[in-house]
Amino acid sequence: VEAPPLGLSCLSTYLRSKGFSTQILDLNIYFYNKVDKKHEYLWEMGSALYWREKGAFDKILYPILEDRLRYFVDKIITSGVKVVGFSVLSVSQNLITAEIIKEIKKRKPEIRRVLGGISVSVDEQRGFFEQNLVNMVDGYVIGEGEVPLLELLDAYRQDREIKGIP
Repeated sequence: VEAPPLGLSCLSTYLRSKGFSTQILDLNIYFYNKVDKKHEYLWEMGSALYWREKGAFDKILYPILEDRLRYFVDKIITSGVKVVGFSVLSVSQNLITAEIIKEIKKRKPEIRRVLGGISVSVDEQRGFFEQNLVNMVDGYVIGEGEVPLLELLDAYRQDREIKGIP
């Protein structure tokens, strides 16, 4: 598996057409391709609990992925980016996304962190991040992302206030 989701490719293409440099790093694809074969079951439908339930995540999944997660965060931090966006398509991605955001905030707080995707567009699901990542997420992109994300990035580039951006 190597191709990122179509939505990310569309966002990237749109932002590039507006003069922004982009790079897509798909954590799910990266982990799946790098994990030991004996752990591939974690991507099967019956394994969602490991991704969603904090106790199972901390005890079973995180120790398996921790080194790769740190590598991924290192890659983001050393890339020189000023903004990193996360597309959260399912509640199964909440805990792993939260761990990455916490690590980026701790190690390089000046990198802005933006969340979008289907799960973030739903109030109840976005609430997970609002409650668990207080002052760690700089912006949320709700619904279709092209125009709001462009406006958000333009505001960051011009050091303008982001309130009022849909």
